[in-house]
Amino acid sequence: AKLKTQTSKLKTTKAGFPLKALLMTGALAASAGLGFGFALRINSQKEPGSTIFHTDQSFPPRSNWPLSEPQL
Repeated sequence: AKLKTQTSKLKTTKAGFPLKALLMTGALAASAGLGFGFALRINSQKEPGSTIFHTDQSFPPRSNWPLSEPQL
């Protein structure tokens, strides 16, 4: 009877291992992504154009830039 109990435990452990590994990998990836996103959010630069994540863009003034209305 003891051998049968050990065999059933072994089968359950083998079947549960891929699921546990997948869940642990997902939890690790999610926490790394949250940490990286939080670091980007907190350490944002204030000057326009200082990073690729900044919404405002700064362009140097050009005297010969055409100021006509766009054609649709």
